[in-house]
This record gives sequence, C-alpha cells and structure tokens, in this order.
Amino acid sequence: MEEDLGKKSRRIVLRLLGIMYDIRSKWEKRLESFMNRYTSQSIGEFPFSEFKDIVLGYFADFHSELSRSVVKYVQTLIEKYTSTIEDLETRIASSKIYNNVVEDLRKEVETLREKNTKLQNFMKKELLRTVKYKILAVLEKDGELNVKKLAARLNVSENQVRKYLKELEDEKFIEIRRDVRPYVISLLKTPWSF
Repeated sequence: MEEDLGKKSRRIVLRLLGIMYDIRSKWEKRLESFMNRYTSQSIGEFPFSEFKDIVLGYFADFHSELSRSVVKYVQTLIEKYTSTIEDLETRIASSKIYNNVVEDLRKEVETLREKNTKLQNFMKKELLRTVKYKILAVLEKDGELNVKKLAARLNVSENQVRKYLKELEDEKFIEIRRDVRPYVISLLKTPWSF
C-alpha cells in the first residue's frame, strides 16, 4: 500500500512538471493579450506598459521558483535511487552467500536501475520543453559555448540566454568563465543525470 502511494506521488509530481509549463504558457498569452488591449488605448496617464512588464516579471519569477522546487524534488528521488543501487551493488559484491538472497538483491538492483533510467528520461523530456534547460542539452552535446553561439543554436535572443544562464549558474548546473572574452559557458551537471 505504501509503495503504491509512493509511486502515485512520484507520477503526480512528474506530471505536474509538464502541466506547469502548459499552464504558464496559456495564461501568459492570455495576460499579454489582455494587457496589449489596454496598452494600445491611451487611457489617462496610467503606465500600462510598465504594469504589464511588472506583472509578467512576477509571473515568470513564480514559475521559475515553482519549477526549481519540482526539479529539486525529482533530483532527490534520482539521487535516492542511485544511492540505493550503489548500496545494493556493494552488498552483492561483498556477499559470500550465493543463494536466493543474492539473486533477489540483483533483481532489486536491476529494477531500481530501470526506474531510475525512466525517471531521468522523463525529467529530461519535460525539462527540454523550456529554453532554460535546452541550454543544458546544447552544452551537453556541443561542449563549451559562448552566449552568441548558444542564442543562435536555440534561435532566441542573447538577453534571454543571459537571463537563464544566471539562473543555471545559481543552481550550479553551469560554470561561466569570465576571465576570457567572450565569456565561455561550460556544463557542470544536468538535473536529469548523475
């Protein structure tokens, strides 16, 4: 029963990650459409464009904080699986008993390894819906790059890339070498692999 609840909880959290991006996109478009209607009209001296930027900024900050929390939770699950796998492999290697117990441990390791791989693949798929995490995938594939090359590969503005680079650096996923010009960005780790 507890294991079923654990599985359901993990599925809910992972699905939340995908749903969260869809909801953000839908409501951001609605809010922007609403604000554009009013900014195109000259109504007194109210600074609608500034208001729009502030609202969208808070919305983006909320989403960013929420997604970091979900990613951190899923990373914890992946780390737990990885740690359990390593512990079980150590027990198997040091065991002098060659019977059903060792074979059961081997099966458990294989099951955990499969779950871990599925969790990592799902997390990667969901995260790659956003430009922020696509940066990590590009760095994972191509190695070190600068902002201009990253922006070109992702077909987005350099300012957008810089915004996400700051977040990724704060989260310890990347390292930015500022001792060279142009700055070089290198990958430290990804949230979907350990």
